[in-house]
Amino acid sequence: MSNEEQSSLFPDSGFSEPGATSSARKHSNKNDTGDTPPRRQTQAKPAKSVDSRQAKPSPKPESPGDAVYLSDKQVAKRISISKATVWRWAKSNPDFPKPIVFSKGVTRWSLDDLLVFEARRKGEAK
Repeated sequence: MSNEEQSSLFPDSGFSEPGATSSARKHSNKNDTGDTPPRRQTQAKPAKSVDSRQAKPSPKPESPGDAVYLSDKQVAKRISISKATVWRWAKSNPDFPKPIVFSKGVTRWSLDDLLVFEARRKGEAK
């Protein structure tokens, strides 16, 4: 059976006339009114701003008895050190505030204690 006979008997078999490409054959009927609806153009979602991924401190205290706690990432950013240094100082630096363990995997530092540490550090730098 020749290619022409196969093309006429089996139009969707992938056989076509010599020299014609399959993509040309597929797209030859641009105004086809087939059963499938046309594809909709979708727009890409805007990227999240960098600020939404940055660590944010706990909400402000509502009463004087409420405290604000920071994660190791927040402490590191606040003091401009690495997270590893935060943990090293917590173990070896007696002036550094001690961490508070709320539960397994949840450790925080009191903002009040960090403010005292920062003030003491600035005083020593003078």
